[in-house]
Amino acid sequence: AYARACAVCHASNAKGDKGPSLLEFVERSTDWQFFATTKWGRAGTAMAAQPLDDTQIWEIHSFIRHNARAWSREVAAKTQSAS
Repeated sequence: AYARACAVCHASNAKGDKGPSLLEFVERSTDWQFFATTKWGRAGTAMAAQPLDDTQIWEIHSFIRHNARAWSREVAAKTQSAS
């Protein structure tokens, strides 16, 4: 579902392309903000409501949250090795 609904704007790795990084969005937003943004879109932006059912939205959220944690660990490891 992510590849079909999100990757076009947010890249296959969720780090952002035409749209912002979803990894960063999930890190700084509540679960509800992610759900609401995906389901109903964001007025005044290119983010339109997505044709996904609630289960698909939560599955995508889980996929991104998992990748956000892995990405955060990568960044922390690089920062530690650089110092």
